[in-house]
Amino acid sequence: MKYHLLKIAIACCLIVFNVEMCFAAIVNNYGQEITGMAHKILMGRNLCSSYSDCSNKKLVFFSRKKGGTHLEVYGIENKDVLLELISLVISEYYSRNREIDIDIAFYEESHENMMGFKKFYIDPFIKIDLKRGE
Repeated sequence: MKYHLLKIAIACCLIVFNVEMCFAAIVNNYGQEITGMAHKILMGRNLCSSYSDCSNKKLVFFSRKKGGTHLEVYGIENKDVLLELISLVISEYYSRNREIDIDIAFYEESHENMMGFKKFYIDPFIKIDLKRGE
């Protein structure tokens, strides 16, 4: 009887693990996708000339977080560009039926100036947290 329960417990753990891995892959893909869309906005505003140029300039980063994606934007001060990026994030959040948490943080400093411990002491000048709907 104990062996049977152990097999059931292991099967349940594998199912949960696979669901978490699948969700992580979806979130990772989403982060890459939205970063690409942000780069497209930046290219349209002549802040970079290509996707690789945007990456090299280190203007937008994404990382996975529990339940969703975290975006960071560095060194962009143009109000219109900021509004476009905020609009992109909100639009994508709703187009995905609010099924993934997403937050975005805007820093006035460049990414290079925020390296090391400095990042932990400087708050973003804009921070938006969008939580999964129920």
